[in-house]
Amino acid sequence: MRWCGERLALVAQANDDDDTKPRVYLADLDGHGGLDVVVGGETSGQLWLNNGAGRFRQGQQISYDRYDAIALGDVTGDGRIDVFVAGVNSYQVWRGQGDGRFTAGSQSNYR
Repeated sequence: MRWCGERLALVAQANDDDDTKPRVYLADLDGHGGLDVVVGGETSGQLWLNNGAGRFRQGQQISYDRYDAIALGDVTGDGRIDVFVAGVNSYQVWRGQGDGRFTAGSQSNYR
């Protein structure tokens, strides 16, 4: 696992070429200081929010077209973690509200 900033740690993923396996992403999604979990599958991701004692409660599920990569970080510049879903020709940003909830942005082309 690599450390990627004050509120973000990145990605544990399989070491094979099977794109259908889920990826696990860790970040402080709700601003409580603990690392929360995003499990990214082929067409949806499930958020799990850390209660601070090493237990997780189910959070929001986000849906998207098939992806090639997911990244967590402050894409919108508001100081909150967002979920960036990347495809080959398009992307979608799920804008973080800072409390563990996300609002879907429209799918956009890179150009």
